[in-house]
Amino acid sequence: LRGTNSTRTDRLLALLKEDKNKGFSDQIYYEIANSYLEQNQTEKAIENYNTAIRTSVNNPEQKGLAYLSLAEIYFQQGSYVKSKAYYDSTLLNLTADYPGFEQIKKKGDNLHLLSDRLSVISREDTLQMLARLPEDQRKARIGILARAQARETFAQPGFNNLPGDTFTSTGSQIDAASGGKFYFNNTTAISQGFSEFKRRWGNRKLEDNWRRSQRSSAEVTNSSNATALNPDEVVTGIPATNNPASITGGGTFDIQNIPLTEEQVRASNLRIAQAYFDIGNFYKDILNEPAEAIKAYEELLRRYPDGENRLAVYYNLYRLYTNINAEKADEYKNMLLTRYPESPYSKTILDPNYKQQMDDELQAVKLFYESMYENYLDKKYTEVILQARQAREQFGKNALSSQISYLEALALGHTNKLKVFEDAITAIIADFPDDKLIVPLAEQHLLYIVQNRPELDKRSTVLLDYDPSAPRFVEEPQAQITAVVPAKVAQPVNQPATNNAVLPATPDLAITEPSMFTVSDTSVHYFVVNVLDARVNLNSSRFGIGQFNRANFSGNSIKHRLSIINKENQLIFVGEFKSKDTAMAYYENISPLMKDIMKIPADKYSTFIITKDNLDKLNDRATIDKYIEFYQKNY
Repeated sequence: LRGTNSTRTDRLLALLKEDKNKGFSDQIYYEIANSYLEQNQTEKAIENYNTAIRTSVNNPEQKGLAYLSLAEIYFQQGSYVKSKAYYDSTLLNLTADYPGFEQIKKKGDNLHLLSDRLSVISREDTLQMLARLPEDQRKARIGILARAQARETFAQPGFNNLPGDTFTSTGSQIDAASGGKFYFNNTTAISQGFSEFKRRWGNRKLEDNWRRSQRSSAEVTNSSNATALNPDEVVTGIPATNNPASITGGGTFDIQNIPLTEEQVRASNLRIAQAYFDIGNFYKDILNEPAEAIKAYEELLRRYPDGENRLAVYYNLYRLYTNINAEKADEYKNMLLTRYPESPYSKTILDPNYKQQMDDELQAVKLFYESMYENYLDKKYTEVILQARQAREQFGKNALSSQISYLEALALGHTNKLKVFEDAITAIIADFPDDKLIVPLAEQHLLYIVQNRPELDKRSTVLLDYDPSAPRFVEEPQAQITAVVPAKVAQPVNQPATNNAVLPATPDLAITEPSMFTVSDTSVHYFVVNVLDARVNLNSSRFGIGQFNRANFSGNSIKHRLSIINKENQLIFVGEFKSKDTAMAYYENISPLMKDIMKIPADKYSTFIITKDNLDKLNDRATIDKYIEFYQKNY
C-alpha cells in the first residue's frame, strides 16, 4: 500500500506525534485535509482544514490556503453564504502579491451573481420535483425539506439549539430531494421564520398534530399574542405567515410557485436555462475560467438542447475550445455553419470583421432613433414618418425596429384618423410577434380602441396634442424635464467598535464594516438605473422605461424620475414599491429588456434596488459605489 493516499494520510498523522513537528502542525493538518479531499472524503477534509486554521498561529498564508480550500468546498456544495465568508477570510490572510490573489478577490466579490443564478437553478429544480409528486406526498415533502434545512441552520454556530427534539428529521432526505443543493439556504430568513413561529406557537416539539397538542402554561405565555390560524394555513407543520419567504429564504416559496401547468413548467425551464447561460457568461467574461464556462454551457445544452440561447452557446463553445480541443471546436463551428448559415454567429466565423460591423451599425441605429425621438418631441410628425421609412431602407430589420415602428405609429396617430393608427399598431403585433417591450403595449392600445371606438372615430386625428379637456388615448412621450435633486448626506448611526480579527474556523457570515446603509424588507423601495455619465441624453431611455411600465404595470402608480448626482452620475429611479419583494419582482421583469430600453453601452450603466432612506444618502459617485458594494452583499 506504500504510496497510496491512505498510506500517505497515515504517515502524515504519524508526524503529528513527533515533538519536533509541533511548529508545523497547521501545515500537516492542511496536507491531511488535502489527502482526504483527494479520496472524496469531504467531511474529514473539512474537519482537518478547520484544525489547520485553529492550530495556525504565525503562518497567515497557510491559514489563508486552508480558508480558500473551505471556500471552494462550500461553493461546490451550494453553501454560498459560508463560501463567501471563507473567501473573505482567505483575503484577510493572504497578501496582495500572492499568486492568483486578484482572481480570488474577484470571485469572492462577485459571488453574489453566481449565488443568485445557482440558487435559481436549485430552487426551480426543487419546485419541479415537488410538482411531479402527488399532492399528499408534495405537502409531506415540503415539511421534510423545510425542517431539515431549519435543523441544519440552527445547528450552526451563532444559533441557539431548539428545545427538546424539535427539527429532528434526518438530513438525508433533503439531499435525495435536491441533489444536496436545496435552495432554502438563507440563515437570516430561517432565523426570522423561527422567531415568528415561536411568537405564534411557543416552543413545540416535532410531532404529529403539533398544532393541536396540549401546551404548557409557559408555552401559552410565549404565544399569548399570537393570532389564530385556520387549519388550512398550516402545511405539514410549517406555520403560514404573510410573507412565505420568511420561513424559506432564497425567494418567495408558496404553493403558487410550484409549476403545475405546462405553461408554468415552461417558464420555470426558461429561468433555469437563462441562469446556466448567465453562469457560463460570467465564468467566460468576468472570471476568465474557460473550463467552468464550458461546463455551464454544456450542461445547458444537455438539459435544453433547443433553448433560445443555443446559437450563442454554440459560438461561445467554439471560441472556448479553439485553444483547448480543436476537434470539439470544429464540432460546434460546423454545427453553426451547416445548420444556421445565416445566423450572425456563422457570419462572424466566416468574417471576423462582421461583428464589429454589426456593432457599428447598431450604434448608428441608436443614434438614428434618438433623432426620431427628438423630432417626435418637437411635434415634427411628418419628419418622424419619413425617418421611419428611411430606417427600414437603410438598416433593414434590426434590434430597434419595433420601437422605430412604434414611434412611426404615434406620429401617424397625430396626423390621421383612427384606421391608419389602428392598422399601424396591428402591423407591429404581426411584424414583431416575439417582442416583449412594444407588442404588449400595442395590444393594450387595440383593446382600448375596441372599448372606445365610437368616441375615437369622431376625432380628426386619433391622438391629440395636449388637450386637457379630452381623454388621453395613451400616455405619449413628452419632453423630459431633468430634475436635479441634490442628495443629502445622512450621518451614519454610531456603531459599536468591531473586532476586525480573522473569522473563526467555522464562520457563518462575512465580517463587514459598519455601513451607512441599512437593509429593510418592508420599506419603500425603488428600482434604479445608475448612468455613469452626467452628459448622456436619457430622454429616449426614460421613454423606454415608460413603455415597459405601461405595458406591464398598467393601472399602477409607478413613476420614474431623473436625478443628477453631483454632476457625475444620473439616476433614473422607478417606484414606489412597497416592499423589497415587489421591487425585486420588477427588477426581474425589466432586466432582460434593459439593453433595448437604455440604448447606451452596457458598461455605461448599472441597475440596483434601494430603499428610500438609502436613496437619500447618495450624494456623489463614491457614495453610489459604496452602495453598489453594499447591495451586492445584501440583496
